[in-house]
Amino acid sequence: MSRTAVQSILVPLSGLTLSSRAVAYGVYAAKRLNVPLVGLYAGKALEDSPTEEILVRSFQKDCNLSGISPSLKKIPDLSADSIYAATGNGEGSLLLVHRKGLDNGQNDAVSFSELATRPTPASLMVIPPQFLEIESMGLVYDGSGESDRALDLAVALSRSAVWPLTILLISEDQSRIADLSRTLEDYFEQNDQDTPIDWVTVALLGPVDETALQFVREGSIELLVLALTGVDQPGRRLFQESPIPVIAAR
Repeated sequence: MSRTAVQSILVPLSGLTLSSRAVAYGVYAAKRLNVPLVGLYAGKALEDSPTEEILVRSFQKDCNLSGISPSLKKIPDLSADSIYAATGNGEGSLLLVHRKGLDNGQNDAVSFSELATRPTPASLMVIPPQFLEIESMGLVYDGSGESDRALDLAVALSRSAVWPLTILLISEDQSRIADLSRTLEDYFEQNDQDTPIDWVTVALLGPVDETALQFVREGSIELLVLALTGVDQPGRRLFQESPIPVIAAR
């Protein structure tokens, strides 16, 4: 399994309320991970949206107050196509997005569902309604190839930000959970020698979406990572209903 680290955080500046929340998460994560923060803004103002000048000034002010020196990237508009193009090859990028229907009146903001089907390798961080400081994180792990890549990303985040990692093993088959637990033991024995992280597994019986969502709502973690295998696959409810940010790992 290859190591996957976040090398930059991208924030589309799409609407004052939404952008403020996204910027708060972007600034917080950029400081914890020690990576560049990039604001994407439209080259033309959208109807019923704050002007690009207001958005850019607000973004720069929020970043400067937090001790962050951000970069800015001007794109033609804030459509899914333009944002996708702005990620380049996307390797190592974490793109902050909202979930559809979350912010009334913020119709200029491209949503998770519009970007999830794009082939960019950038991971997507879906922003929840309220900002919470991230002090611990979780991962939904099922042993698939996509989940292995999500594991790599979660471990890299945990190591960089010093966030304890809770790995959720969710299945209706107890023998499957035992197999996954052994796989993780082997993984960390091979890959966690130089800089060990604080990690633990939690075995849960039940369907993935409902069980993981219940765990998240209990407040044990403030960030969740899972593999993005398709917007209709298990995990869809988590992206739409989670009270904490969810990273869809490519």
